[in-house]
Amino acid sequence: MIETVFSAIAACCIIGPYRLKIRQYDCENKKIPASFSGKTILFVSDLHCGKHFTLGRAKGLVKRINLLNPDIVVFGGDYINRGNKMAADLFRELKEVDAKIAKFGVLGNHDYEHAEREVKKGMRDAGIKMLDGRGYWIKMGGEKIRIGGTVDQSSGNGSGIAKALEGSSEKDFRVLVSHNPAFADEITPGSVDLMLSGHTHGAGQFPPFGLVGALLPSGFGARYCRKVISRNGADIFISSGVGTVHLPLRLMSAPEIVVLTLKSASE
Repeated sequence: MIETVFSAIAACCIIGPYRLKIRQYDCENKKIPASFSGKTILFVSDLHCGKHFTLGRAKGLVKRINLLNPDIVVFGGDYINRGNKMAADLFRELKEVDAKIAKFGVLGNHDYEHAEREVKKGMRDAGIKMLDGRGYWIKMGGEKIRIGGTVDQSSGNGSGIAKALEGSSEKDFRVLVSHNPAFADEITPGSVDLMLSGHTHGAGQFPPFGLVGALLPSGFGARYCRKVISRNGADIFISSGVGTVHLPLRLMSAPEIVVLTLKSASE
């Protein structure tokens, strides 16, 4: 019996990294302009392209994304695992991601630590607008929303949240992209409506073993292992990511693409 249980767990761990899920949520907020109601934001994070997440898998991911026909695509960082050899090839694949409005992204800790220059160049070449410490207005039908991003802690350059939100007000719908969800503790209450993060790999890829706090790479225990939480007035969506780090295993923490449909609360 014990051998059967362990065999089943082992099989799930090995198969788990390949069972990509599509998580769909409605994001309802009275500050979402009517022109944006029904538009989708597709969020994908933590590819960790390398030995275990190959370029072939990246190509398959791009196909899955394009089949979803997203309006806005956001990348949450950690494009590569270690080293910089695959960065240029990966972003040649990501260039094929088709977003009807725009593509945005931030860098993660692996990117800053191993391939900052190559990842930034790759993002530019792929048409991905970098959000680290900056923000953009997305305009449609005479209306607009703000999207900005943090600078990962591994860069040593501060959060960049103020710059990301610069020029916006509490009347505007504001989206913050932060590789590490722990930056939610630093946002001014009410200054962000929607936050998109990754980094935690769904409780370190192995949530059932009771070691969540020790395994989470954020250093903030189990606080940010849940997929959807609220903090400081923001709805925070924390993706379990697509790739894996350290070991190519997943158990009860499926890789995922997150699709958010914007809805005005007045509808």
